[in-house]
Amino acid sequence: MRHVQVAFDVIDHRPELTVLLGVAPSTAEPEYGWIEPASPFRCGEETLFHVSRFIEKPPVEVARRMYAHGRCLWNSLVLVARLPNLLALMIRTLPELYDLFAEFSGTLGTEFESEAVEKIYRAIAPADFCKSVLSTHAPNHVSVLPVSGLHWNDLGNPSRVLATLARLGLRPKWVV
Repeated sequence: MRHVQVAFDVIDHRPELTVLLGVAPSTAEPEYGWIEPASPFRCGEETLFHVSRFIEKPPVEVARRMYAHGRCLWNSLVLVARLPNLLALMIRTLPELYDLFAEFSGTLGTEFESEAVEKIYRAIAPADFCKSVLSTHAPNHVSVLPVSGLHWNDLGNPSRVLATLARLGLRPKWVV
């Protein structure tokens, strides 16, 4: 959480930025998204990096090269930004998605909210947030804050959930 607080502190000083937490990799994981940092810059006491590019689930050999290179980071997709900046990004890069949510905004907090949410999610076309949104914003406004000294595991599949539970010494009743 210290890193999240640092990200909030950064956008207090630089409100135009979107700060993404990039985790120092412990393996050449091909099933994760990666971030290739570009030039560093200072914001107060912190060193952040501009983003050169996002690499989503690279082939094994590419993941090995990025890991061996030592500069690339896993994309945690934990980001801190001002809401108006994120909305402006969505309007500019995925206007059809923004319009879909805007169409049903009047139902939020009403008895019709659940039905509206179901309609929205049935109508949404798949989109890669990093590729479609962040990459287009990256050259000037997306920064990565390197995070190290912690264990990171993307819980995107059941085997990773089970491995994390085992690592923590937890065995829920539903684990057979």
